[in-house]
Amino acid sequence: MSCEHTDDAGAWVLGALPQDQEGRFAAHLETCAICRREVAELQMVADTLPLAAVQVAPPPELKDRIMSAVRAEAEVLQAAGPEADVVARGPSALVQRQQPVEVGERGAVAGGEDDGIVELLASIGEDDRSGFE
Repeated sequence: MSCEHTDDAGAWVLGALPQDQEGRFAAHLETCAICRREVAELQMVADTLPLAAVQVAPPPELKDRIMSAVRAEAEVLQAAGPEADVVARGPSALVQRQQPVEVGERGAVAGGEDDGIVELLASIGEDDRSGFE
């Protein structure tokens, strides 16, 4: 015996089923023993997946680098004023770039209001990114 919905069981177990399908599959599980069994078997495998991955400690300086970036962004937002963190809605939210965009070293974009952030990102060297790959 088979069921046409067993292909959805894996996505269900991993929480990857599209939101519009979750309710339908949950209701289906109540009436389908085949899919319930498939979900139970896949759940056992999914529960062991985290145990199979090698645990790696982050570099000791990672927290300092992250907090430095957070502080830098907070300073930019504070300098820009209270409206800087508000998401604009509607057609007026579209902004046309008035200045030409130039691609510089390492693909950094220059020529706009974001130059400070671009410079910060460009200043992160290859050595700083080790441990993220």
